[in-house]
Amino acid sequence: MEIIFARPQDSAAWTVCESYLLGRPPERGTIICYKKAFYIDCDCFEIKGQEIPGMPVPVITTLDSEEKTVLAVREFMSGRRLPVGTAVAFSAKGIFVFSEKEWTLSGPFEELKWPETVVQWVMTAEEAEDKYVLPDKKARNDCKNGLFSPEEARKSGPAWLITAEAADRMYGTGKGKNAPVNPFLLVFSTAEAGILWNRDGGDVRAAAAGAGHRAARPFDGDRRQSGRTRLVTPVGMGRPFRPADPREKEAFAGKPRLSSAENG
Repeated sequence: MEIIFARPQDSAAWTVCESYLLGRPPERGTIICYKKAFYIDCDCFEIKGQEIPGMPVPVITTLDSEEKTVLAVREFMSGRRLPVGTAVAFSAKGIFVFSEKEWTLSGPFEELKWPETVVQWVMTAEEAEDKYVLPDKKARNDCKNGLFSPEEARKSGPAWLITAEAADRMYGTGKGKNAPVNPFLLVFSTAEAGILWNRDGGDVRAAAAGAGHRAARPFDGDRRQSGRTRLVTPVGMGRPFRPADPREKEAFAGKPRLSSAENG
């Protein structure tokens, strides 16, 4: 999900992005995948067509092929390229699959750019201990003991991750900036990324460390060291590897992703 366009000054655009990343219908507005880019519109999209049975959310299609419709939905939800000539819209009323010819860009759109500091939105508990000069394992124990809410800290592989805002609130000045979307949807440890992308953990760590050809490794802004753990973003993972395994992504988004209950 790299190129995104939204209506100028649409304050809910990031919320729609977050809903899409979670695999959930946006409460308002629509995200549309059209000609290799995503467009976020303020209106709730709807088009008449045939409903595909047996889908977890309503899927309406104007295509002649149910097989192509199901493929388009799967590729859309996993951030992959759609079948040629198709477009997909996701709104509170469901998922709509249709021909590119049935939708026309109208009115102004402007690129919604991800902040360059995405990978800085999250840190490991170990990094927090170094940054804020805390006693050994202080932040890690705070995570285990529930001092952070599930939206502020969670387990990612063997490491505890904390949002930068929550770490600053707990141990710093409390003046950290809010991220426009949930940071845990965009920053992972290499161990967790290996599961999501169905890749060997060693290969992911090597790519995040800068190994391999320059054209096939994450950019510096999409990877960084945090304590003894390397963090990566989906954009960074998309360079050396294929998109995330949709089965893993759907399972990951379908469960209470931000809950730390299962991590103990």
